[in-house]
Amino acid sequence: MLKPDQAWPLRPGDPLRLVYPLAVPATEVDLYGWRYSESRQAWRMHAGQDLVVAEGTSVLAMLPGHVVL
Repeated sequence: MLKPDQAWPLRPGDPLRLVYPLAVPATEVDLYGWRYSESRQAWRMHAGQDLVVAEGTSVLAMLPGHVVL
């Protein structure tokens, strides 16, 4: 995940809009990026980042919207 010193606004002067979606640290299990899928025999883009926390942990949307499980 981006730390505050690694993030910047889309345009100069705009506020930073992304926020960390959890109140506690998480274990990163599947990172954003390209990977080869053995089952599909093709390269696929994983367009998200999978985080593991204890069941019942509150999750926030990183931008306006809804968290969908």
